[in-house]
Amino acid sequence: MADLEAAPSHLIARCAELAATERFPTIAGRILGLLLLTEDPISFDDLSQRLKISRGAVSSHTRLLEAAGRIERFTVPDDRRDYFRLAEPLGRAELERQIERLQDWRRLLHEMRDLPDGGASVDRRREALDATYALWLSSLETAARQLPDS
Repeated sequence: MADLEAAPSHLIARCAELAATERFPTIAGRILGLLLLTEDPISFDDLSQRLKISRGAVSSHTRLLEAAGRIERFTVPDDRRDYFRLAEPLGRAELERQIERLQDWRRLLHEMRDLPDGGASVDRRREALDATYALWLSSLETAARQLPDS
């Protein structure tokens, strides 16, 4: 796998740093980075060897990335190994989770409106946060409509 060996380690490290800002462990970020830099799907064993991490680390961090909708696990006929690739369509699951999270926050803020008066500053703070979330939600919904279906 020539392209697997050619994947620049400094870019994989940068992916890990960015993934950490999203609260992903460093190893998960490195796995994501390697998948972003290679054309072909990567086997479980190749992830372990290329990134110099244990099979247990591959297992736990690929499960985390799968649950987050970032990667997909699949098998090939007549090959018992697991392979990984970026999830398709790229980013859709993550975008949908962000939309759902903002909707949940807005529902909670609306429920808080029914509480006894917490004071004008508390009301203004909740209204400002709700307005911010409404703007973000509108932008994310527009982006979701523009994503290809596959």
